[in-house]
Amino acid sequence: MLVRRMATAAAGKQPVGVVPSNPRYQKIQQLQNLFCRDDGMLVWQKMGSKDRFGYYFTMLVMIGGFVPAVDVIYRLSFPPSQG
Repeated sequence: MLVRRMATAAAGKQPVGVVPSNPRYQKIQQLQNLFCRDDGMLVWQKMGSKDRFGYYFTMLVMIGGFVPAVDVIYRLSFPPSQG
């Protein structure tokens, strides 16, 4: 309750419709404009090499986890004979 009261009190001090001039807020607005631009690319493709690295890293981790999982399933499905 206290946090909500403090948040509404802080929000009420600034007039409605005024955009903050904080540089961090301006950077967020620039990123939002970049993501909203209609250039035929998906959102996760718009940051260039940063997004490409994240995509390929995620794929590598997924493949790196899939191969051992298939190996475990194979070994559990066909256990070595006991005698």
